[in-house]
Amino acid sequence: MIETDWFAKALEHHEDGNYSQAIIAIRKYVEANPNNKAGKLLEAVIYGDLHNYDKVLKILNDLELNADDEEKLFELYYTEFGDTYNEMGNYQEAIKWYDKLIELMPNRTKGCILKGACFATAGKYELAIQEHLKATQLEGDPEEAYYNLALINRAEMKFEQAKKYCEKSLAIDPEGEEVKHCYKDILEALKLKKI
Repeated sequence: MIETDWFAKALEHHEDGNYSQAIIAIRKYVEANPNNKAGKLLEAVIYGDLHNYDKVLKILNDLELNADDEEKLFELYYTEFGDTYNEMGNYQEAIKWYDKLIELMPNRTKGCILKGACFATAGKYELAIQEHLKATQLEGDPEEAYYNLALINRAEMKFEQAKKYCEKSLAIDPEGEEVKHCYKDILEALKLKKI
């Protein structure tokens, strides 16, 4: 009999957006491997996708990471705490966790992008812009930072600036479908303004 790799199954279902199947698979994995931190983190991520934030916080609060744990575990841990608090509307607490992520990976875009998006969601556009501008200078996904800058400027009806940021994002990743859609919307809005 071939033994099922429940962690791999959970990842597969999660990537496909099949969160009900993913949570069953990861629960089976965690039950068989109760001390596996990666399994517990994936369980927290899946519960987050299911919007069960109490479960996420319980798992994360019970999880003890040590200095010798892999950086990737810390990255997931800080990200999931930040994302959970962000989804719950506790932006101040989310920012604290995104700051830990920035401290962990100061040369990467992820922390600044997440922190900037959190500020934007909280309506603090100037702070959001500052974080995304920092991210454009870092390694990782500067095209995402430019896209978020376009979205912020579009929300403030600064269409010319939003257009420029879309163009910068598309110069890095010409296949970005969401960016292309946003860019088209902004171009049409600029035409409408002239009527």
